[in-house]
Amino acid sequence: MRFLAAVVLCGLWVASPSDARAGDPCPIDFAVYDFGTPSWLDRDKTLAALSSRSYWTGVSIYEYEGEPRIYFVYDGTPAKAAGVFIGDRILSVAGVPVRDTDGAFAAFDTVDHQREFDLVVRRGDETKTLKLHRVLRDPFVTALAQADHGGWDCVTVDKKVPPSVDAAAFKTAVFGKGRRFQCKTAHKALRKVIPDAHQHDGQVVVVRGRRRILISLVGRTTRCVAASDYDGSLLTEQRLVSLFFEIAESLVAYRHAHP
Repeated sequence: MRFLAAVVLCGLWVASPSDARAGDPCPIDFAVYDFGTPSWLDRDKTLAALSSRSYWTGVSIYEYEGEPRIYFVYDGTPAKAAGVFIGDRILSVAGVPVRDTDGAFAAFDTVDHQREFDLVVRRGDETKTLKLHRVLRDPFVTALAQADHGGWDCVTVDKKVPPSVDAAAFKTAVFGKGRRFQCKTAHKALRKVIPDAHQHDGQVVVVRGRRRILISLVGRTTRCVAASDYDGSLLTEQRLVSLFFEIAESLVAYRHAHP
């Protein structure tokens, strides 16, 4: 998977005839933040128990002057530990020469997650060989960010690095005083914990529990869904886009009303 809501299209908001709007609301950007699992859960064990699998090394890739390069290196990942730098030009992955971003994605995706492999990069005037391996990441977040939201035309959904937040305040906002998701109140509390969230950009927070997943459009709405409903054969693009529409429609409506 890579990066119907039939009622929302950029340039077309299907509602009452009186819903006139001025200007262009596009683009409408959404950032998906993976806040992992609660501190009392073993994240790797939780992800390993799923039928769905998603692996990564901890980098994002972009194309610069026709060449695949490292766009970002995520903290706490194999790539960070191996010394991968932002801007590194990717030459080969596990012995496979890489010439463009599609080739880089394909090479990373085919590496056996159970073994270490060589990442060869060009950094300045030097060629470096770095040792990497792939680890589990949340397949729900990966699939949500990579789903085709083309039905919304100008809506973009990207996985981003979670902003720095007060851990204790975040825990209180999401879990209250216990170990249960506070789905009815988290959407208000998270607005205080993540002050960067504002009405023109959608900040989507995902937290995975053992049996449920909390997904919140910060400051607007929050839902808790059964983890089993988005795993294996049920983790489909159609289901993800439908869920995302339910979460995001209030912001999309706002943007159309206030372009």
